[in-house]
Amino acid sequence: MPANLAELTDCIASALNYPLPTARLISRLGREHEILTHGGRGRSVPKATSTDAANLLIALMVCPTPARAPDYMRDFGSLLLMPSMMEFDEDAGPTVRHAFQARMTFRDAVSAALDILGSADFAAEFNLNERVGDERPGEDPEVAPVIDVTIIDTYLQAELAIDGSHFTFLHSSLLSAETLILSEQAGGAKSAEAHERIAEAAVAANRYLSPIRSTRTVEVGPLLPVAQLLHGRSFVSLLNERFDREQAASVQFEGAV
Repeated sequence: MPANLAELTDCIASALNYPLPTARLISRLGREHEILTHGGRGRSVPKATSTDAANLLIALMVCPTPARAPDYMRDFGSLLLMPSMMEFDEDAGPTVRHAFQARMTFRDAVSAALDILGSADFAAEFNLNERVGDERPGEDPEVAPVIDVTIIDTYLQAELAIDGSHFTFLHSSLLSAETLILSEQAGGAKSAEAHERIAEAAVAANRYLSPIRSTRTVEVGPLLPVAQLLHGRSFVSLLNERFDREQAASVQFEGAV
């Protein structure tokens, strides 16, 4: 049965070792501000989404007080993937290349990472032999992609890495400034608009600016139970199914020969 927001909140709080009462308060504030899934009672309570999980992860990673949680979800969740700051690993498969696109929000990127952990297509592309050789993954949750979700919470910046691919997210005004600068370099008309966009981003970042740089990172471990709750299956179970199919196909092939 699909998880609801209350179950998702408790799962994320447990995965991050975060105080449960505070996590539930943040979740309630997210609903009240219509950032998280809301509405319905009893059996009509809507199921939670990967986007809900992304918003909650952002808030629980960096929010100093519950009252500011809606701002953190909005401001950090809305950061955009800079085209000049996305780097795919040479071995990245089509699922990763399709999931992460220039100008997507950080919220959507975190959501995509959670969905990848429930994707049979990604499990089929995963370098299983490198992790376990000829063995079946079994119940080992460490047989998973390397994922790092990072927020620099004293500046409006975030990063996401998955199996060697790296993506950086900045304020939307900086993306606009980059586009204008590239246009000017290509022979477009000179304009002060790029500097205005940079100034806009600086003003937005001032709400979080601190002389002490603080970086918070969540690795794949805490993401695994969250993805399992959302998708109803673990990533290692997808790998086991793939392993069994490949073994069966190998036996059939050898029998035919």
